Amino acid sequence: MKEISILNVIVNKSSSIVRHVFVKPLASDPEKKSVIFVNLPCFCDPESFKKLIVEKFGDVTLITYHSSIEKVGIDESSFDKEKLSPLNGHRVAVVHFKKKASYKELFNFIESEENLYLYGDSKPITGIRRWEKCYNESILDVQSMKEEIATYIAAYDAKVQLEKERAKSMEGVPDEEGWIKVTRHGKKSFLPNSESLDKKITDQMRRKKAKVEGFPYVNKIKHNPF
Repeated sequence: MKEISILNVIVNKSSSIVRHVFVKPLASDPEKKSVIFVNLPCFCDPESFKKLIVEKFGDVTLITYHSSIEKVGIDESSFDKEKLSPLNGHRVAVVHFKKKASYKELFNFIESEENLYLYGDSKPITGIRRWEKCYNESILDVQSMKEEIATYIAAYDAKVQLEKERAKSMEGVPDEEGWIKVTRHGKKSFLPNSESLDKKITDQMRRKKAKVEGFPYVNKIKHNPF
């Protein structure tokens, strides 16, 4: 088997232009179930490519999508969670087949020099329609965002409540070394025994006492409206 093979790709059955996609086994896969596809056309969208590979050669466990061959091995993005724009040039895909038979079926198809139709009788979305599709997909769904935020807050509140209950249950219980951990969720409130706090309380009491002594009848004056 050649190190690099050429897969003949045609857009659909009404087209006669043959494009070459370079196929190479992934060297880091000892089980020989993974393949690198180089020079995928920019109009080859993730959903169609995955559907084509599965229907033609068999199930896959993962398909990762990369901007160049140098990015292979880096978890940059995937077809299921597309992060790279499909509009900016050709791409590289790494296909991880579920079975080794699918891997062999792919290279048998390449050796037969048959043409692989990307879209069959349909056409890919290109031009202004492609830009419209990408723009519409980039608009956030407000309702789904609210639901996601509400779900996150509910999970966070449940986590905080669980921590409070756990802290209260451990209040006053000594650990292995005999220490009792004081938590902020305990029933008793503890004041820090510091010199600055004592001085602050003393100053407040002194000012209050001086105010009362300076005007002892402050609380005994009655206002006569006449």
